[in-house]
Amino acid sequence: MEVTVETATKTDTATGALSVLLVEDNDVDAMSLERLLERALPISPTIARARELQEGIALLNDGSFDVIFLDVCLPDGDRQATFDWLQANAPNVPVIVLTGLPDDAAATDALRQGAQDFLVKDRVDATTVARSLRFALERHRLQHELVTARTRESELKDRLLSHVSHELRTPLTAIMQFAAILRDGIAGEVNAKQCEFLEIITRNATQLKAMIGTLMDVSRISTDKLRCDLGVGKLQPVIAGILSSLAPRAAENGLQLSLEPGDPLPAAVFDPSRIEEVVTNLLENAFKFTPPGGAVTVATSLHEDNGARLRITVRDTGIGIPSEQLEAVFDRLTQIGQGSDTSRRGLGLGLYLCREIVHQHGGRIWATRNPDLGTSFHFELPAYRLRDYLEHALGRSDIATTDVCLMQIVVRAEQPAAIAKGARSVHRQVVETVERCIVKQSDVVLPGRRPTGAQLAVHCLIRSGPDGAAAVERRLRQEFEEQGRLQPRGFSIEVKGHQASEADGPRGSRSLATVTAHFEKIIESTRAAT
Repeated sequence: MEVTVETATKTDTATGALSVLLVEDNDVDAMSLERLLERALPISPTIARARELQEGIALLNDGSFDVIFLDVCLPDGDRQATFDWLQANAPNVPVIVLTGLPDDAAATDALRQGAQDFLVKDRVDATTVARSLRFALERHRLQHELVTARTRESELKDRLLSHVSHELRTPLTAIMQFAAILRDGIAGEVNAKQCEFLEIITRNATQLKAMIGTLMDVSRISTDKLRCDLGVGKLQPVIAGILSSLAPRAAENGLQLSLEPGDPLPAAVFDPSRIEEVVTNLLENAFKFTPPGGAVTVATSLHEDNGARLRITVRDTGIGIPSEQLEAVFDRLTQIGQGSDTSRRGLGLGLYLCREIVHQHGGRIWATRNPDLGTSFHFELPAYRLRDYLEHALGRSDIATTDVCLMQIVVRAEQPAAIAKGARSVHRQVVETVERCIVKQSDVVLPGRRPTGAQLAVHCLIRSGPDGAAAVERRLRQEFEEQGRLQPRGFSIEVKGHQASEADGPRGSRSLATVTAHFEKIIESTRAAT
């Protein structure tokens, strides 16, 4: 029986034949399917056969296919890794799964992860294969059109958000400035009632300004332009400063705001302004959903399972969030309705922005219901420990037998114009230059404290001996000289390498602890000068 399969996908332009990739380790099953495809299609398909997953990946890399028939039980294949790779590298090719059992859980799982259909090997004929092909190709086409439409809609929304937020900033700035002029009596004396009205105008204008800032950040996220200026610093003073600034707001709402006592925390890698944005957003949400007389508590703690991480928790005694919605609150434009007007204030973007900021820090954020009352929001940031970066640079090598170099790049502002701008004005440029000169698989640029004066220091770990380190040193100097941007602007550059062998003499007596202490001493002495 001959069955026609209509498809709008790519075919062999010379013959009009369908291009098929068949990944099947069983020769009998493969020959059977090839014969069925010959019978099912009006024009004999072009079939490329692979017996193993890696062979199929190689074929997919070398050519384009209209459809993939994939056995889910290959000798070298891990199902999850297989579909992760297919989704990343062949998103526009429909996949039909081949299975030996009619109720195979692997086939069902494959459908959930993006496969278009599945066939039971010993229960197929030409009609079944033709129908599966037709449905798979059409289903994939519709899915592709849906994704394209959603992408276009999202891009349109992002452009609208960006345009509206930019257009609102200018008139809003004027409103706030003239309200301040009136409130301060510059344009004439105002009475107590007028001052009260002006305070209301200023408060609401400030709230609108914050919303516009959120809209602009969300538009930056969608275009991958949201930046976090990561550096090493202490988190607890930042948290304490936020609580101090928000204490009056909490008192106005009749809430008790407190910082739970905890042990001193190690330094963390974070952007203070962005983390202030996250904590402030979480606290304002807690204020919004906690009735007068309630409490909002902030706690900090260190967790060392699976790497050292600093956890910040914002806990309230408010109305709480249903368990089934704890994950959804971080989705874009999501607001959890609680039958109260307070639940509808805001844009539904704050927690989404918090999640994106925390993810850019290499952390995670989540929410839990409190056992008694209210909700807790938690997020974690990576702690800064030089030992961890050393272990990354070493990989599986032993510090006692492996050469590691701490490369130090110091930039100083020498001329008045450079001093006025400060070293921070060239910080990103210096880091990007260093990243171009190292081997990213083994070498690593260390996060540093944000420069505030006329000097900055950038440090990186190079897994190399004296000769290799000298080559990197020469390359760095050459790169900075070829750029020709720093010296003419009044900045000087010094590059120097420090070997791990300087730590304690003979190589055999070297340890991770002694090298870490030696490098930390060098880094701290440099930072003290900045």
